[in-house]
Amino acid sequence: MKQVVFVCCIILFLFTMSSIDVYAQENKDYEDAYLAYEKGDIDESYVFLKRSFQQQPEHLPSKILMGQVLALSGFFSDAEIEFEEALFAGADPNLIVESYVRVLMLLKNYAKVVDISEQQLTPNKLGFLQSGKGIAYSLLDEPEKALEFHEKAMKTAPNSPVVLNTAANFFIKNDSILEAEEIVDRSLAEDNTIAETYHLKSKIKLEQNNVNQQIQFLIKGLEVSSDHPGLLRDIVTAYTGLGDFENAKLMLQKTLADSPNDPMGRLLLSWVAARLNDNELAQQTLTELVNALSLIDSEALNEQVDILFVSALANLAANNLEIARGQLEQYLNRQPQNFDAAKLLADIYLREESLIAAANLLENFLQDITKDVNEIQNLCDIYISANLNHKCDSLLNTARNEFADDEIFIQTESKLLTARGKLNLALENLEQLPQESIAANAQKAVIAIRAKEFDKAERFISTLLEQYPKNLDFLNLQASLFKQKDQLSQAEEVYREILSINNGHYAAKFNLSTILYSTNRLAEAKRLTDALMEARPTDVDLLILRGRILTLNNDTELALELLSSAETLRRNDTDASEAIIDLYLVTGEYENALTRTNKLLKNDLANTRLIRMRAGILNELGRTDGAKQDLRVLFGLVSKSANQLYELSVTQGEFGDIEGALRSLQSAFKLNPTDFFVNRDIARFALQLDQVDLAQKHLSWLAKQAPTNPDVLLLSANIAFINQDMPKAAENFHNAVRASNSFAPALIGSYQLAIKNVKAREFVTLFEGLATSPQQNTFATHLLADFYYNNKALEKAKVHYIAISAETDYSALPMVLNNLSNIYVSEEKFDAAFNFAQQALEVNPNNPYILDTVGWIHSMQGRYQQGLNMLRQAYSMNAQDPNLRYHIAYTLHKLKRNAESKRELKILLSDFEQFAKREQALKLQQSLN
Repeated sequence: MKQVVFVCCIILFLFTMSSIDVYAQENKDYEDAYLAYEKGDIDESYVFLKRSFQQQPEHLPSKILMGQVLALSGFFSDAEIEFEEALFAGADPNLIVESYVRVLMLLKNYAKVVDISEQQLTPNKLGFLQSGKGIAYSLLDEPEKALEFHEKAMKTAPNSPVVLNTAANFFIKNDSILEAEEIVDRSLAEDNTIAETYHLKSKIKLEQNNVNQQIQFLIKGLEVSSDHPGLLRDIVTAYTGLGDFENAKLMLQKTLADSPNDPMGRLLLSWVAARLNDNELAQQTLTELVNALSLIDSEALNEQVDILFVSALANLAANNLEIARGQLEQYLNRQPQNFDAAKLLADIYLREESLIAAANLLENFLQDITKDVNEIQNLCDIYISANLNHKCDSLLNTARNEFADDEIFIQTESKLLTARGKLNLALENLEQLPQESIAANAQKAVIAIRAKEFDKAERFISTLLEQYPKNLDFLNLQASLFKQKDQLSQAEEVYREILSINNGHYAAKFNLSTILYSTNRLAEAKRLTDALMEARPTDVDLLILRGRILTLNNDTELALELLSSAETLRRNDTDASEAIIDLYLVTGEYENALTRTNKLLKNDLANTRLIRMRAGILNELGRTDGAKQDLRVLFGLVSKSANQLYELSVTQGEFGDIEGALRSLQSAFKLNPTDFFVNRDIARFALQLDQVDLAQKHLSWLAKQAPTNPDVLLLSANIAFINQDMPKAAENFHNAVRASNSFAPALIGSYQLAIKNVKAREFVTLFEGLATSPQQNTFATHLLADFYYNNKALEKAKVHYIAISAETDYSALPMVLNNLSNIYVSEEKFDAAFNFAQQALEVNPNNPYILDTVGWIHSMQGRYQQGLNMLRQAYSMNAQDPNLRYHIAYTLHKLKRNAESKRELKILLSDFEQFAKREQALKLQQSLN
């Protein structure tokens, strides 16, 4: 029931008065599962956990324990899912991180290990995680990062044998034997009962060519753990190195008794047996090994090549693609010069979206391809779809002399230019077509609009409308030009005019839908695209638009289906890919978004929108180095625009790249030195980097321009705080509040100094005025109540908490209600306390402090089993609250589970030297002893 002062966050909720207490339901199955797990009976624990989930499907303690059970049972993928769901549901990562890391390592998911958050972990758990990241980086072949994390781990948890041993193993593998031995000796000094430490010491002695000492340490390790497989294997190797094959044989037989499927152990035993002239054992062991590793022979190739090709064609016609692919691959192995067979196989690869495989196959026939402009176009289409634009360029250059004036060749060149984002060049290229026509001018107008060559587009459209003033398609082009020039009302007017003449005009209806989408009129946009989908279900642009509309309507599954279809249908266009990226950002699938963004950037390296998007994705994934690198690239691209530099600084600040943000702002300042926001943010970021003189310089200018601006006053307060002038800091915080009484940073700054008794009386006067004004400031009232609460002025705090409790739309209401409940607990008014705590729980059912409060009140009122279940739930989210752990021990004692209570108290009092209820915990321990 930890005192919660205030959590500044935004929570959207519906406040209800329901009295349902979901966590208070008795969950005996979980308790039985927990006891079975503690006894080592994993199967029985699993059975009880399944029953627990039937009773409470979202029971967090059960989910955590199920992950442990599944991991111990070898179901690593299932365990991974349970752990991740538990973390997502708010589990305390300290309860999970060790098992989670081990599971990911067993699944060889090293990239996920290095991305695990280090937040909220205790030093030992953090050290373990950093060690795990060190191992993962080694397996990812990044030794420098591995060394960095092993060193971090040893600083974080310098007394942890696990951390020390892991680091020592790394140094041994990297031939840093002296460093490894120093670390192993530290580990032995911490705990000399760990077999793996002796194993590492033996490896060091082996590296030092001291086999006798190696064996001594291996024997010491086996005295600690007689079935350690690594120790057994190494001692066998050591014995054979000394020619002691009898001892080696005995050790190997012991190893294989514990691990009968160990192939290396079998091979060694066969070899040792042969050295001992035990040929029967040697042959039997080797035969068993060969049988175990033998593979089933693949089916022999059909010797009739012609029949094989015919069969491939038949299966292809029947759409049996997998069989056809296999047969064509067999055929081409025998007839590698058959271009027709290669084209058939390439087509299958394309259907399976294996673009690279198709391109690689066809490249074997370049001599044939360069003789046919249609084949050139087909291979270039594949290259463009696979983002291999440079290969298309090379192919076109090879054939240019022969086909330079061919219409198909020119169109293919324009496709390549379009794929590279060079729309103007693509337009110029199309303009050289030898024959002019209405269709050609219309197509040029379309490209000119897309290239934002509006003057050219207007010229083409005017020419068309002069000849055909009532042509609806040309009017549609005119409306599209309005649309691209952001003249949306004019464009909408033309589109609706077209539809009033011909309601079935597809292009006008489509373009009107895009305007409706862009102006967030999604319902009408959806109705129009419903009709369009009936007419042209495979229109790529329609699929993309429809997908974007569905994405905003949260129908992401169908949206992805449509967008994927669009991407497949038009491989040389980035619009579908960008729409899918946007969808992945909406759904939080950042790895997928990153993959697709990288693919697009290969062809458009200077696209600032994509670079900014990728930086955001990398930041969401925790890959801050990559995000900062992208932002540095952006800096170079926008370095001549003060506005764009300012926008970049905002992004850099959001990503935590404060130095980069300051650099961008200083460049913007050179371009526009009188911009208020540039000066303000230079001062802000300079303070974050402890560059107080720079901040003061810009603050002096700001203070002259806007002396009563709350941002300026806040900066003054922060600088005074850094300079240890607390009274001046408090005064400026108060002035900032007076300038803007809803300015949260100033309110919080005032509160934090008042808690330290800096101008506390002035704080009370100011905030009492805010709390009692006609336009009551709920946030300020909350801070005032928390001030009274922390200073034990509970009656005053209660008055304000009760006033806030009527504000049902206040985001921090659960914390208010929880503190109010704690006040009533201190007054031993448990019914009132329970009522307020229940209200808090209904609004925020997953807050561990509220769960603790409700659980403790249950226990205080004699409902021990209900109390225990809620306290367990709270503990699963916050294992580092000693008072909560005391509540669990107390409740176990009341349930007459004294052995468990004693164990909890022993761990609690060992882990925490000071906490509010330590005296009660000591008294309970003494009574149990």
